[in-house]
This record gives sequence, structure tokens and C-alpha cells, in this order.
Amino acid sequence: AMRTQAGIGIIEIVFVIMLLGVLAVISLPSLVSYQANRDLRHAARQLSGDLRLAQQFAVTQDEKFRLVYTAAPGSAYTIQKSSNGSVVRAADLPPSVTVTGSFAGTPAEFASTGAPAVGGEFCLTNGTLILKVDVQAATGRVQISEVTACP
Repeated sequence: AMRTQAGIGIIEIVFVIMLLGVLAVISLPSLVSYQANRDLRHAARQLSGDLRLAQQFAVTQDEKFRLVYTAAPGSAYTIQKSSNGSVVRAADLPPSVTVTGSFAGTPAEFASTGAPAVGGEFCLTNGTLILKVDVQAATGRVQISEVTACP
């Protein structure tokens, strides 16, 4: 009488564990890149939303508001009333995101009409991807675009 073996042996289990280990090592770099790009896109959406919020505050409260970026000690910004500098919102950006652009040094200020004092941009990068958060001078429209280089 011939016996058939049911179940799985230790060699099969070791083989599957090794295969899973190889797959994990292969997928790790793309996972790190995915997380960095996700953080960058989130930061750009957060910043553009808060630029629109500063605009909205200016219109609804009928006075100037500004978004002020500070690079140190951490990458952060505040929305302030221009008249007295009172902070209505403060936010941090992920440490992996580098911010440059015209509004990185000069606040983005909005008049009571919602129009910006000047047009400008924030450029956000994580080293591989560059996103530009642009405020158009005439309309105050805020938009995000993926660019190869930023001014």
C-alpha cells in the first residue's frame, strides 16, 4: 500500500518565506519613493487650500490677510491678519519637503477683494518631484502644477 503525504513540509514553508523576503526587498525603494511623493502632494494641497482660506478671510472680514512662510526651525506657515499680525491659523509642512519660490521670502497677501497684492508661487520639492503652487496676479486663482524646474 502506497502512502500519500498530505499538507506542506518545512522546505515549502522556508521557500515561501524566502520568496516573500525577496519581494519585500525589491518593493521597499518604490514604497519609500511613493511615501515621499505622497507627502509632497499633501503639502502642496494643504498650502493651496490655506492660500484660498487666507483669500476667503480677506473677503469675509473685509481686510487684508497674509500667509507667511517660515523656513526655520521647521518648515511652517501662518495665516495672519495684516493689520495687527494676529495668527488665525498655523500649519507645519513635512520635513522631507523643501520650499522655495517668491512667497517663501515675501508673504502672500490678499486684499479685501480677494485679489493678491502680487502674484507669485511656492515651489515644493522632495528631491525627485517639483510641485508649483501658483497664485495668479490678476485673478488670485491658486493652482498646483507639476514642473521640471521652478523659478
